[in-house]
Amino acid sequence: VVFARAEIARVAELRACFAVPLVRSGAAVAVVIFYSGARIAHDDALEETILLLANEILSDACTRMSYAALQFVRQGSPAAGRKSQAGVSKVWEAAKAALGSSPAARTAQEVGDVIKFSKRLPFFKYVTTATREALCAHMELLEVERGAAIITGPEDTEFVFFIVVKGRCDMLVQTEAGGRPYAIRVFEEGDTLAHSYIRLLTGGCPTVAGDFRACEPSLIIRAPVLEQHRGEFRSQTKPLLYEELATYFCMSADEAAERLGVCMSAIKKICRRHGIIRWPHRKLLGAAKALALIEAKAQEQQHDLPAAQLLRSEAINV
Repeated sequence: VVFARAEIARVAELRACFAVPLVRSGAAVAVVIFYSGARIAHDDALEETILLLANEILSDACTRMSYAALQFVRQGSPAAGRKSQAGVSKVWEAAKAALGSSPAARTAQEVGDVIKFSKRLPFFKYVTTATREALCAHMELLEVERGAAIITGPEDTEFVFFIVVKGRCDMLVQTEAGGRPYAIRVFEEGDTLAHSYIRLLTGGCPTVAGDFRACEPSLIIRAPVLEQHRGEFRSQTKPLLYEELATYFCMSADEAAERLGVCMSAIKKICRRHGIIRWPHRKLLGAAKALALIEAKAQEQQHDLPAAQLLRSEAINV
């Protein structure tokens, strides 16, 4: 079974974690994560201690592996951003002007300008022409200030998607009332977010509150799906997040395609977009069988410490 990150934490009864990134050339190449079974309030001294511990672990690993000296940092410089979807172009300028008008008063020419721009967005890749036209006729352009919420009311929670055209947005979670919110995912230009992602990325934990906020001044398209198009749209929309796709890894590729209402060619394209060379169902089944066998052996060798340690090493390799 494959769990989203928050689901792993819930199943393992973890209450706190701290991640330290290893940054090279502006990009995070590794992350050391410390977990706790008890809730821990934010503490600068604890943060510094964990950072020192992470660097001790890294220094020892570099020495043993004969690597150049590396170091974890408190905050690395941001990786190079994606190419802006809202660059200086006639297509964007025309779409921006059209999106600035009221959807009720939008002309056919303005809808056509929005449709042209929508062809640049991954969100619309598998949407039929009729559904695309309906979406583009009712989309709105939001100018969101830094720190402002993206989802502002109950009308934004069902079948409403937000497409980041310019800027960046964070998904923040709060594990207890009055606690400090933490960013767990960044949505960059071209990414799509929705209220349903909060449940997906937090494992549906009822004690976790989530929100989306702009981490810099941003331009965001609000795309509501009208009721008459929802059934069709549900089958056309492909997983936009890895975590969504991962929920289907427990079944064969054919079954996943049937559940998603797409053909196998579409499944292969989705996998390539996420860097998945082969559908992992068989590999996961093999890993599950291997772990079950190791667990059975561990039960037999529980009084033999060296044998138990060897079995633990085998389990990590699996």
